Parts: sequence; C-alpha cells; structure tokens
Amino acid sequence: MKNLATYLTFILLGIFAVSCRKDDDIPSSIPENEKLLKRAFVVNLWQFNYEYNPDKTIRAIDISIEDGSEKYSFEYANGNLMVLNARGSKGIKTCVYTYDADNKITSFKIGNNPVILVDYFDDLNRYVWKKGEDEVEIRLNAAGDLAKFSKFYADGSNSDPFEFVYADTKKGAFHNSKTPIPQFMMYDEGMGALLLYGGGMSYKPLEFFGTENTGYSFNHEYDGQGFITKSSASDGPTIDFEYFKQQ
Repeated sequence: MKNLATYLTFILLGIFAVSCRKDDDIPSSIPENEKLLKRAFVVNLWQFNYEYNPDKTIRAIDISIEDGSEKYSFEYANGNLMVLNARGSKGIKTCVYTYDADNKITSFKIGNNPVILVDYFDDLNRYVWKKGEDEVEIRLNAAGDLAKFSKFYADGSNSDPFEFVYADTKKGAFHNSKTPIPQFMMYDEGMGALLLYGGGMSYKPLEFFGTENTGYSFNHEYDGQGFITKSSASDGPTIDFEYFKQQ
C-alpha cells in the first residue's frame, strides 16, 4: 500500500467482514516477567506467530494474511536491531540500521536503495527522515510506543497526522519484549501499523488511533496479571492474544 491511511482503511474494512470467535481464557500461571506473546490472530483474516531470542528480543515473525504470507527475521548487536530480513512471495528484502552512542537510529538502508539518514530530536522523542522528496516523522511516547505519525509533502501540503493512544495502567502484549515498531515504520509504514494494531506489538494496549477527522477506539479484555488477551473495535471481531513462557 502507498500510505498508512490506505493500508489501515483496507485492514479495517476487512476485519469488519469477519465474524468473532471466543477463545479459552489465557492462563495467568506464567510468571509475569516471563510472559511473551506467542500468537495474535483474527480467525480467517490474519495470524502472527512470534519467536524470541534468549534475551526476549523478537527473533522471527511468521505472518499469514488473506492474500499470502511473509516471514520476518531479526539480527541484533548490543541490544539494537541491526538487520530486518523480510521473506515473501517476491523474494527476500533486507533493511539495515545504524545507531549512535545513545542507541538512537541514525540511518537505514532497504535492499540496494540509497542509505536514508534519520534525525532524532529528544525534545519530543521523535525521528525524522526523507522518503523521496517528502518528509516523514514519528514520535514515541515515554513507554517507547508509537504516539504520532506525520508526513509532510514536498509541495507544502501535509497529510493528517495519525495519533496513537494507549491504556497506561495495563500491559501490552510486548510488555516483556522489545517492540521494533520504530524500525518497521522506516522499513514499511503500512506493515508497521498492521503489526502494532493487529499484531499487538506495543508495551501498552492500543486504545485509539486516528486523525482529527476519523478514528477507531478499541475495547480490551485482560488476564489476572493485567496483560491484554482480547481487543476489538466497535462492531468488529476480536483479536486474540496467546502467551507462553520461553524454555
């Protein structure tokens, strides 16, 4: 998809056509600090399966959606995501990242394309980079989740910025891992948004996203430890989140 709004509209229209399914209660017997997201899914629409490294960073994601499947694998150094490998029907594509001494992203390079430089501004915890002649900005909140996505076009016009709001008192599915959403937004903003919304890749549960003109709110269910187990938009189906303890 060419932009975030188009991608999310496609996804949301798709999920409202699918029926809900009740799942078994997620057990709370897993120690709170060892609980990792194993699977996020909507029946007949998508499924995200997660694998982790011993330090609980994400090692791989297997994605099955209506029109195909993809697998992402990740390589790290000093706790930073250095290489994202995407394998799909069109082959393999790689994105390589660099960081400064404070572990802030300074550049990324997708495949054989030129290196894209990234500026970080600590006043608003935001990253800015060029996409062609346009400029893209993401802002992160104090927890490290995506808080705002904006695009500024070369002709002087701006897209409506997307705001993301979270349930601060509860635990997101990546409470015990490290979400690569900032890196995904640089690699592919549409897939980054889908992983955040549909894949549960946030430290806190996503309660709302949208612009000043349109938006979507979500209702959640939680287990006894405060981890999100189900999420649904109004009149939409339920996204189920399953957890496990890494051996």
